[in-house]
Amino acid sequence: MAFMLRSVVPRIPKLKKAAYTYTWDKRADKILPDHYKKRCIDFLTKEPEAVHYVPSGSKWRYDVSQHRPVPVQDVPPEVTYPDAIRKGLFGGEGYIRGFTRKSKFKPRVPRVWAPVVKVQYLYSEILDQWLKIHTTNRVMNQITRLMGLDYYILETHERDLNSQLGMTLKRQMLMALAQPEKLYPDQPNKRQFVLKCYGKYTIPLEEAEWIGLPVEVAIEKAKAEMKTEKTKETVPLKDLYRDQYIERLRNPEFVQNQEDAEYQ
Repeated sequence: MAFMLRSVVPRIPKLKKAAYTYTWDKRADKILPDHYKKRCIDFLTKEPEAVHYVPSGSKWRYDVSQHRPVPVQDVPPEVTYPDAIRKGLFGGEGYIRGFTRKSKFKPRVPRVWAPVVKVQYLYSEILDQWLKIHTTNRVMNQITRLMGLDYYILETHERDLNSQLGMTLKRQMLMALAQPEKLYPDQPNKRQFVLKCYGKYTIPLEEAEWIGLPVEVAIEKAKAEMKTEKTKETVPLKDLYRDQYIERLRNPEFVQNQEDAEYQ
């Protein structure tokens, strides 16, 4: 694509990489809205939640053999995210390559650890839909702790969702909250209940439409909006003359005022 020449955004470290990323060049940087770029950079720079290891919680430890404090290096294992992860809710889990622990009767051999994935049917109150989603036990525990799918999607940072499906759901939910008149049109009591529960997450519709969009889609959307704005600004002369003619027919005084102005 012509726009994707040289990225002007920070890159995620290899050991903290995500299932997807955002990157654009200087030309795209000029047309993408600031709120979209800010969210993307926040995603790229945020420290992800520790999923596959337990952080030590301290920067130093005392080394008995050296009789002095030494720095602690919390190095996360390298995680591989296949394409299927983007279409489910895995909560940051992925595939890890390593070696089994050597024992007396078993040698040290290579192994791949994979997340346990199950198909779950989850209900969204905001979207009023049952969704068939591939999830892990970790995600289900978080959904239970947060009291529902909607709270999990809206509360969890994009870096920890680590799922394009999750961001698509977040975008749809925020767009629905930004247009309350379309929420449960035949059930006003249900609408008030949903707005009371999730109203604090509401953002302007102009921002909600951009949440989680891939860069290629965002660039095309920005181009389309720029083209629409140019079309609105440019009024064809035939339309201008038509409107003036209709105004003259409706208001004879307008014609007299125009003629007086021409003679003055």
